[in-house]
Amino acid sequence: MSMLTLFLLLLWLSPSSAGTGYIDITGIRSLANSGDSLFTRPVALDISPEKKLYVVDAGGNRIIVLNRQGEVIRTVGGFGFEAEQFDDPRDIWARSVTDIFVADYNNRRLQRFDRQMNYLSSLENNDARDAALQFDYVAGCAVNSQNELFLLCRDQDKIIKFNREGQPEYAFGMLESGAEELNQPGQIDLWQGHAIVVSNSGDSSVVWFDFFGHLLGRATHPEMKHPYGLGVVNNDYLLVADPLAGCLFAIDKAGQCYPITTPEIEHPSDVAVWREGKRIWVFILDGRRLLKGILTLP
Repeated sequence: MSMLTLFLLLLWLSPSSAGTGYIDITGIRSLANSGDSLFTRPVALDISPEKKLYVVDAGGNRIIVLNRQGEVIRTVGGFGFEAEQFDDPRDIWARSVTDIFVADYNNRRLQRFDRQMNYLSSLENNDARDAALQFDYVAGCAVNSQNELFLLCRDQDKIIKFNREGQPEYAFGMLESGAEELNQPGQIDLWQGHAIVVSNSGDSSVVWFDFFGHLLGRATHPEMKHPYGLGVVNNDYLLVADPLAGCLFAIDKAGQCYPITTPEIEHPSDVAVWREGKRIWVFILDGRRLLKGILTLP
């Protein structure tokens, strides 16, 4: 084998090589109805078990529900502080069996809806609780298979765990937590069935904990600048949207981080994934566009 052949082979096998076919997104296109005419300032995206797309449009203080072709099914919200109104919503969790949750940031609450986006209730702070279990601005949440809710508090850099009865039990990630300390967290998600994963925008990292708040891993990359949106592919891979780096990153279960750069992706803020047979579809919020592509894994 010639030195040139060996060099090309090693380059193809390298996990960090973008565009080599190791991890890639192809066939990227904008969904027909997305863009300036639909979104004002979209910040977050989720996909329900029914394969509906839920886009948080913070600029319009609303949730826009679309089908997989990008056609609008329903719009919920508008500026305000009453039920089904928002003030700078930040994230949505649509993957629970019965409920959908919206982080209503400036209203300092988490709103709960049914599967048709009809309002059910709100989770708000209780001043009578211990200080560690109180919250202010809600950035997002994740709900595990035991119906336990993990609330992400951006201004306080912490996560509060609520049991299935809705009672807070403990908090983690706070200041002076050492290696487990959060730093300007962006989004929260579940990974591998047993881990809470958080984009740590303040120190350009992604961290994951067990359900008791013990640090399990941390991923960084020299090109990672402001990790924000999270999209779980499977137990082996996680996608991260970084609007300042202008690309997505893939993180494997060993904590290795690989940039995914394509000309179509410019300022991604969030990413979501669904499987259809052997095909893995990826939906990306990029500026005011909602992009769709096909993810290729090793």
